[in-house]
Amino acid sequence: MGTVYVSVRSRQKEIVRRLELYKEYENLDRRKIRMLTTETALRMVLELYEQKAEA
Repeated sequence: MGTVYVSVRSRQKEIVRRLELYKEYENLDRRKIRMLTTETALRMVLELYEQKAEA
């Protein structure tokens, strides 16, 4: 428990990450896994748009 795959994509690029949350956090429950995964996905979206703005 605690491994999640997250993918975000624009027309030009896709970012895929494997999150092994159990290696970074203790006492994981479903709620915390969802919260951490959502936070990471939103950061990935920002990363995509920052890269797009630089291009």
